[in-house]
Amino acid sequence: NPSKSGKPTLHVSSISHPGGINRVRLMPQNAAICATWSDSGHVLAWDISTAFRSLQNSVEDQKNQNVVNEKKMKIAPKKVHSKHKEEGYALDWSS
Repeated sequence: NPSKSGKPTLHVSSISHPGGINRVRLMPQNAAICATWSDSGHVLAWDISTAFRSLQNSVEDQKNQNVVNEKKMKIAPKKVHSKHKEEGYALDWSS
């Protein structure tokens, strides 16, 4: 939604992640579940529904003229797969 000035507004929610991220994929059946493949070789599964709610609250705060401060969220991964010996780039969900 454009702000009152007519310029578009970008709402951001970030999550702390261990190391760099090579690939991110959202689960097609539930977009609040995602997987990341890190530069350490670990594949992590996340429930990012809290981040989605934070974005929705950010949009509501802007509509109500409240100040919005972007915060880096600390969400623990639900699962960590550490069997890969190297980092990777191909990541997908099975249906």
